[in-house]
Amino acid sequence: MKSSHRFSFSFDYKLLQKDVASISEAWHPHFNTRNYTGDWSGLPLREPSNKTHDLSTLSEFGEYVDTKLLVSTNYIPSVLQFFKCPITSVRLLKLKSGSKIKEHRDPDLTFWEGFIRLHVPVQTNEKVEFILDGSYLDMKPGECWFGAFAKPHSVNNMG
Repeated sequence: MKSSHRFSFSFDYKLLQKDVASISEAWHPHFNTRNYTGDWSGLPLREPSNKTHDLSTLSEFGEYVDTKLLVSTNYIPSVLQFFKCPITSVRLLKLKSGSKIKEHRDPDLTFWEGFIRLHVPVQTNEKVEFILDGSYLDMKPGECWFGAFAKPHSVNNMG
């Protein structure tokens, strides 16, 4: 079974970048400090109503709400509306230059548990190494990617 797939559709990365630039809120350090070195942070756009931390992805009760950040953006809501399905967690994540997400697995965010995890890069560079299940993913801004993140994955931003 394939571990990743780049979809044939994409989104306007310049509009995504404009939305991200319009957010003035401070980015939250990622909660899983054992899985990275350097600076990995994020902003919640949709989150569990009973969140346990600022970048929660799973809800015990299955209730997710839009955050004030999502409501303040112009283009991102239309990206989410493109998907004709229930949407749970939506986060903006940023891995600063010189930082690394160590190899790990996310066993509870799988298709078999009812989740499909998608990535839409907003900004990247040619020195980002995104490895999933031993394969390098060359993700470009605006592309939409599926990944089986219960398999080993890591990211190294050398750019």
